[in-house]
Amino acid sequence: FPNLTVMENVRIALQRATGTSMHFWRSERILNQLNDRAMTLLDEVDLASMANLTAVELPYGRKRALEIATTLAMNPELMLLDEPTTTLAMNPELMLLDEPTQGMGHEDVDRVTQLIKKVSANRTILMVEHNMNVVASIADTISVLQRGQIIAEGPYETVSKNPQVLEAYMGTADNELEGAHGIWAQQTTSWKAPMANSTEFLRISQLHAYYGESHILHGVDLTVNHGEVVTLLGRNGAGRTTTVKSILGLVGRRTGSVIMKLPS
Repeated sequence: FPNLTVMENVRIALQRATGTSMHFWRSERILNQLNDRAMTLLDEVDLASMANLTAVELPYGRKRALEIATTLAMNPELMLLDEPTTTLAMNPELMLLDEPTQGMGHEDVDRVTQLIKKVSANRTILMVEHNMNVVASIADTISVLQRGQIIAEGPYETVSKNPQVLEAYMGTADNELEGAHGIWAQQTTSWKAPMANSTEFLRISQLHAYYGESHILHGVDLTVNHGEVVTLLGRNGAGRTTTVKSILGLVGRRTGSVIMKLPS
């Protein structure tokens, strides 16, 4: 809501849990009970100092932070963030991030990357991204899509040297993998081995998706473990966003299975 303040935007999201969203006849003073929680969320996304600004006044990267704060305030079990920025709120079970740094300058990209790292602690994330520097510093596991099919999977150190991946991205297996902000630097990767006792959180099996008569996804298999950061990597048109939309049931025609197992 561009003409409401940053605080008011977050407070509206928090209002959903109170059951008063449609109580238009009541005074807005009943929302004051949500102020402390709203400020906590804004502090987590580094927006506390901007709480009284209208949303339209925020810089581009800060607007993405506000979008994520308001979405997380609704405590979703499964969340799609389309070009978001940040961060922690009310403990969503699974976050889906669709190109979280797209369109941002270097400073905003760095801020978003650090905030996503913060979010990933004890959380499960499936992220769509093509910025190699971001992927290298965040992802535990990479799944690379090309023309609707998974062609490689594993930690970034392995995937970035895969000849099929290099061919798909660079046109030749002889070049280094390059991202939106330059050549991927080996030392930036922070991959960690999945926890030995980690449990499956999301399993996608033989997923096919269609737009009209066009066959977009061709038998995609993907597993995301609890507490893991998994990135879908691929060039434009590879099927990354279609995969996310298919998980959420937003593609009209699809076959296969999508199973989400909430941890006890």
